[in-house]
Amino acid sequence: MLAGRVLLARQTQRLAFSTVHRASSTAVAPAFLRHGAKHGSFVRGVQVHMFSTDKEDRKDLPPLQTVEELIAENEALKKELAELKEQASKVKPGLMGTIKQYGAPFLVWWTGLYFATGVGFYYAFDLGLLDGAQVIDFIMNIGLDRLIDPARLDPKHGNLALAIIVNEAVEPLRFPLALATIPYVKKAFSRKEVTPPSN
Repeated sequence: MLAGRVLLARQTQRLAFSTVHRASSTAVAPAFLRHGAKHGSFVRGVQVHMFSTDKEDRKDLPPLQTVEELIAENEALKKELAELKEQASKVKPGLMGTIKQYGAPFLVWWTGLYFATGVGFYYAFDLGLLDGAQVIDFIMNIGLDRLIDPARLDPKHGNLALAIIVNEAVEPLRFPLALATIPYVKKAFSRKEVTPPSN
C-alpha cells in the first residue's frame, strides 16, 4: 500500500512538473515538485487546482454569436474594405510611387536632364554667355569660398567648377520638371511604329 502511494506520488509529480513546463517557459516549478514530494495527496491537490478554470474566468468573454450575425458582420467588413481600397486608389502617388511607377525610364530621363544642364552651363561659362564673376561673388557670399579658393582656379577648371556648382543649385527646379514631364516622355518613346503589311 505504501509502495503504491509512493509510485502514485512520483507519477503525479512528473505529470505536474511537465504541465508546469508546458504551461510557460518562464514558469518555475515549486520546490516540492522539483525535489520530490513528501506528501502525495498535496501534490495531487496542487495539480488538480493549479490549472483549473472557473466559470468566473469566462464572464469577460463575449456571448456566442449566431452564424447569421457573423455573416452580416463579414459582409459589412467586406464593404468597408472595398471603400478603403477605392479611396487608396484615388490618392496620387508621391515621389517614391512615381519612381516605382516609371522606374528606369525616369532614371534615364533625370540623368539626361542633369548632364544636359551641366554641359549647357559649362559652355555658357566658356563662351561668356554667363558671367562667372557674378557666380563667384555669389559663392563667396554664401560661404563656399572656404572650400574652394576662387583665385587659384584655372579658367578652364574654373568654368567646370562653376558649371558643377550652378548645376547642383538648379536641382530643386530640375527634379520636379523631370517628375512632371516623365509621363509624356515615356508615352512619346514607347509608341511603336506601325509597319505596313507586306503583300
